[in-house]
Amino acid sequence: MLFSPTNAADGAAARYHHRDDLAAALVVLARTGAQRATLAASGPVAIVRLQRLLAPQQPHAGVARLVGVAGLIPPVVIACLPLVVAACDLTSHP
Repeated sequence: MLFSPTNAADGAAARYHHRDDLAAALVVLARTGAQRATLAASGPVAIVRLQRLLAPQQPHAGVARLVGVAGLIPPVVIACLPLVVAACDLTSHP
């Protein structure tokens, strides 16, 4: 999927509102006859946006990101352990 301002706006709105409500609002906007240059809620663009809003959602990528970050913690701790031991050794001996 290509990035566009409408994709970003739809995604942001979908995080805070039900997708069915957003789709219904988009249909209402498309029926008002707003000028195409001012509102991307008419014609084929509206159909694409409605399909995207009503499509089944994939599992959140946030969980995968969290698992990836958690997987990086042990190697970072192991890599920094000698520095921590050296710092403690320097501070414990005058």
